[in-house]
Amino acid sequence: MQGDGRPGTGGEPFERRLATILMADIVGYSRMMEANEERTLRVFRGHREIFDAMLVQHRGRMFNTAGDAVLAEFPSAVDAVRCATEIQSALRTRNDHLAPEERMQFRIGVNLGDVIVQGTDLLGDGVNVAARIQTAAEPGGVCVSGSVYDQIRNKLSLEFHSMGERTFKNITQPVRVFSIGEDAGEAAQAPATQASPSTPPTAPAASRSRPVAAIAAVVAALAVAAAAGWWYVQDRETKAAEAARAAEATKAAEALAAAEAARRKAEEVAAARIASEREARLKAELEAAQREASEAKKREAAARVAAAPSRAAAPTASPPAASLPSAPPAAVQAAAPPPAAPPVPAKASYANDGLYRGRTCWQQRGSEKGPQCWSVELTIDKHRIDASWVGKYGGGRPSSMRGQVSGTGTVTALFEGFGARGKAVMSELGGRAGEGRLSFSGVLDNGVRIDGSATRVR
Repeated sequence: MQGDGRPGTGGEPFERRLATILMADIVGYSRMMEANEERTLRVFRGHREIFDAMLVQHRGRMFNTAGDAVLAEFPSAVDAVRCATEIQSALRTRNDHLAPEERMQFRIGVNLGDVIVQGTDLLGDGVNVAARIQTAAEPGGVCVSGSVYDQIRNKLSLEFHSMGERTFKNITQPVRVFSIGEDAGEAAQAPATQASPSTPPTAPAASRSRPVAAIAAVVAALAVAAAAGWWYVQDRETKAAEAARAAEATKAAEALAAAEAARRKAEEVAAARIASEREARLKAELEAAQREASEAKKREAAARVAAAPSRAAAPTASPPAASLPSAPPAAVQAAAPPPAAPPVPAKASYANDGLYRGRTCWQQRGSEKGPQCWSVELTIDKHRIDASWVGKYGGGRPSSMRGQVSGTGTVTALFEGFGARGKAVMSELGGRAGEGRLSFSGVLDNGVRIDGSATRVR
């Protein structure tokens, strides 16, 4: 039936028809969204895939789904109830593969009634009753109206439990409600349609003879037996078909669960790779900053060493004129010998120059072990110290000592070497030189004390 657009918006045409409506709603959806929105949406998408597959399999049509609700129409009440029960079975299987906080359950209600179809909208009293019925279902359960029960009670091998007549908000007439399952209440029994073979037929008072009555009883018994055999075969075939569909649904749910697990694993691998790359980048930046700081420290120390005055030995200055005695009388001057020529200033002294040999020792603070020492050879040439040697920790790379000795024997130098883990270290050194001996000491930037002494060999 085509309408004139009055029930909808925008004047859209509508169709009124009798249909079976399935309404599903998530239990505790708002609480799950508040706890973790992204996780809830991800789990809901997985459950929706099961809904969509089952709807296609049972000729269902999805309508204006919003948020956590699912609304679908079926041309057959049998198809709708089969779809609802198989959806719940598949969802239970999928939930078994999820963490407890990720498990999601639905309530499903099924109703047969008059509806209005307008575009992608499904409206009418039949939809409202289905929405109210689903609220009566247990989490993971299915409830059907009396109109649905009357259509399917002899067609499906399911156990129905009467919940009596229920009054729902905005629904004028009470609705008979039945749940499907083994724990919902008292089982509703379909009315008996078969006569008992043990019950003899009522014989007419005077119109039939005793042999005719006996034959009728035998015929009735055979008919009952034949009917019972037919229903037995039909029931077995129905159960086999339902078992096959349930197995297919289980396989589909397992495949979906495996795909979900693979997707989560891929996300974890990708996250680990990103974290590793970030860690490597930060480590490289830190090492570069440390190298730059070390180079700056070396340049600063070298500048301080170079700025230290050499104070080489210089000739003694003549006393000031005020300290000279006054000139003697002319007679005395004539008798005195001529004054000697002023002394020629001596060349700057390099008394500490030469080749020195000795050892350098390290002592770790707080260590009970004795110091570690290495042989060294140093050269002092025109007050400048130059030395290099290969220690224990440099991996074959040489350590060096550069500096100078002042004219008064003060030693100022910069040491560059390697620590116990092969890391570059440095220290400013101070010491003394004189009478053929050289000594120096300092503290490395890793806290290790360094001491050295050497004797001039030439």
